[in-house]
Amino acid sequence: MIDENWWPEPLEKLSEENPLADDRVVVAEISTPWGSNSFREFNTALVPPDFLASVLESSGCVEHQVSPSGPHPSSYRGNFDYDPWFRIRAGVEGVENGFEPLVVSWKSGENKVWLPDQGFLMTYGLVPRISEEDNLIYWDDPEKPQPNIIICKPVSVYSRGLKSEARVLIDKQYLQDYATVRNCSLVQVYYASNDGYLSAEILEIMGDKQSKDIMLKGRLINLFKNIHADSDDSKLKAQVWGTRHLIAPKDSPVIEGRWEYGELKWPGIKEPITYKLASKTMPWEYVYVRDSVLNKYEEHPESYDIHPEYGSVSYKGQWSVGYCRRVGRDFIQIELKKLYGGPPPDVVRHFHQHAVEPPSKSLHKHFKELNIGTRSKRIVYNLVEVGELLADINNNIMGEILFTSDDFVNLKRSELDYSGWWKNPFVRPITRHIPVEMGKNGFLERCRDLNTLIVEGLSEKNLRKVLIKMNIDNRSIERLRGLKLLDMFNQYGSIVEDTGLEFISNKEEIEKRRLEKVSRSRPGEHLKTPLELLFALNDLRNAASHRKEDVDSLLDKAGIKKASLKAGWGYELDRLYDRLGDSLEDVSRILSALLE
Repeated sequence: MIDENWWPEPLEKLSEENPLADDRVVVAEISTPWGSNSFREFNTALVPPDFLASVLESSGCVEHQVSPSGPHPSSYRGNFDYDPWFRIRAGVEGVENGFEPLVVSWKSGENKVWLPDQGFLMTYGLVPRISEEDNLIYWDDPEKPQPNIIICKPVSVYSRGLKSEARVLIDKQYLQDYATVRNCSLVQVYYASNDGYLSAEILEIMGDKQSKDIMLKGRLINLFKNIHADSDDSKLKAQVWGTRHLIAPKDSPVIEGRWEYGELKWPGIKEPITYKLASKTMPWEYVYVRDSVLNKYEEHPESYDIHPEYGSVSYKGQWSVGYCRRVGRDFIQIELKKLYGGPPPDVVRHFHQHAVEPPSKSLHKHFKELNIGTRSKRIVYNLVEVGELLADINNNIMGEILFTSDDFVNLKRSELDYSGWWKNPFVRPITRHIPVEMGKNGFLERCRDLNTLIVEGLSEKNLRKVLIKMNIDNRSIERLRGLKLLDMFNQYGSIVEDTGLEFISNKEEIEKRRLEKVSRSRPGEHLKTPLELLFALNDLRNAASHRKEDVDSLLDKAGIKKASLKAGWGYELDRLYDRLGDSLEDVSRILSALLE
């Protein structure tokens, strides 16, 4: 008598699998899991409670493939009465029309298509997203929001006796939820085959038979002697048709409670707040959170719009946390009624996790403190002013309007004002909140973002064009890039500012004096201009890949005060923002001298 837990050696790996081990469960698949001589195909059936025991105890009574009513129906005597359906057939008493599949499937030519059932997709409002990189289809839950609820490789192609792989994976939490709301168990129905050798155990089981069926609880195993196989390792073909219980109806982690806010105790408010109580609060009742609450949303700029000056968040027009105001460096004030008036409960709970006591000092004093929003905005608009002045210098030389600020710094005031200055893709990274405890790597990454906006945004081509129009020898600047070309303008401006010489009519004299200064400088030394900090920032852009000694030297060059880093790099990054804003203001002041 064969033990109920027995498996033939070629199929033992199937018995060792744990299909629920990962966050996403493979619910349907065609594959060759154990080499080219193996094959597996399975799907997942929704089995009502009354039939679960029969399905799990029977031997090979449930098909592993979906039986569709098509494709390509034909008429009967010239008339159509067609009903499209998908079923997993089962030889179980009381089950006439089979079971509902979680993944529908059909064949067309040499192709077999696998797609999640539209009922599942509709239940959770999932939206498809096609990836051109890996030819997969992803389904996202945009309201939650949560990406990659389903990952699908939808087509298996049969060619030269082989089937290419296809599979559907679904988030385990959503599977549990669906089993509960449908009051059905999810049961994997599978077929697998693999070649092996004719061991003494197999020969004893099969005797003189070429083929033998072994009926065990939940599966039917077939052993076949392939005595004509070229290799001893392929003289046994083992096949199995079976069922495996995945998930039973239990709890509802997705749908249940999705719009229940519960009770939350907010610092500074005496009684716990419910949705009903929040709706009755007065407009001037506020709660306060750390701006670390924004980190979750800053990581997904493609989905969320964050206003860095106020700390407000909106998600694709579906909800927003508005009526916010920055308080001091690190905190955000939010009107309680509005917080509960639109965002779903998981958003409110997320904000609650970052709640703090109300400020003890005067709010008006805190409102005036600088924060990442005000600091970033100052840098952006100071950079725009640099671009505007460069455009004016060019237009003065040419006597007509040819350039605007975006031709030099890749930013334009009117577009920033209209669309929101913080929404520019090069601006957005510098507006992310700065934790006081920020580490060195985070500091260097932000230096890279600042350099991308300020230095890499400079148009080398247009800066060079203007200098050539000023009769600068092209050979003397052909190896210079954007920042050093901008520094040329500042060198001219510094001389004009110091001497009072008029730029247009005294270009030759100004160039002569500049060259004299250059000749007195040491090799590799920059003439003293407000761009020194930008040169240091540019050197830091790849500092993370440098040796520690080199990084320390670059930080010293940038004027970073290491004594202030004990609590973290956050305050020093604040100071860098402020210094960059000052530098850009000084650049504008010097460029203005070229227009006088």
